[in-house]
Amino acid sequence: MRLTVSAIVFSLAAFVAALVWFMPMSAALRLSGLSGQGVSWSQALGRAVDGDIVGAAWQGWRIGQVSVRADLLRGLQAGPPLVADWSGPSSDGFARIGLGPGGAAFSGLEARLRLPARRIAGFGLEVPASSLRLQDGRFILANGACQSGEAAAASDAARKLGQAAGLGWPALTGTLRCEAGAWSLHLTGTSEAGAVFTLDAARRGPTRIRIEKLDPATAQALAFAGLETASGQVSIEIPYTE
Repeated sequence: MRLTVSAIVFSLAAFVAALVWFMPMSAALRLSGLSGQGVSWSQALGRAVDGDIVGAAWQGWRIGQVSVRADLLRGLQAGPPLVADWSGPSSDGFARIGLGPGGAAFSGLEARLRLPARRIAGFGLEVPASSLRLQDGRFILANGACQSGEAAAASDAARKLGQAAGLGWPALTGTLRCEAGAWSLHLTGTSEAGAVFTLDAARRGPTRIRIEKLDPATAQALAFAGLETASGQVSIEIPYTE
């Protein structure tokens, strides 16, 4: 009797595994619940365990083409069973993905977000094209939003802006976090001359930049851009725009 039950369970498991293995990517996406998490796509190719998602986007943010494959060894060890690589107009990266009822868990996320050049309204500053790199990210998505998670973050925007002015401004490092649908980014760095940079930003909120312990060259460059430097520090608030 016990052997019969074991044989039935094994047969069912084999059937489910075969069903998943040969399931088209389009069907897997429909069943995954990702559309309810704000994920959209224009085309799905191949199988669920080895296919491509074309024109992928999340809540209007264009991701591009995503290649998905199964990591059978990780799956047998109860780890995230899917591996995804993506490349698009604004980012590229890698993550392990586990899908569950009503949500998705991302781990081992590595990504580079490409940010276009931007002039800071009201100031004579134009930030050149830059990138934000994320490493070792872990995020949980549910109910159409990121519920929890964080990743190490690094931005080269201040360094590139300093290079344009012949100043040794730093790359900024810190953490990207999300909690109950709210995203926040906190970065800091110290220049070669000792000026301390701090950046705080939130999704759909203003970006706040503070520069303290101004050295003479940094103070002169910021004053030339129309910023008040007499107090030995500078604060800039950049409003959110779509």
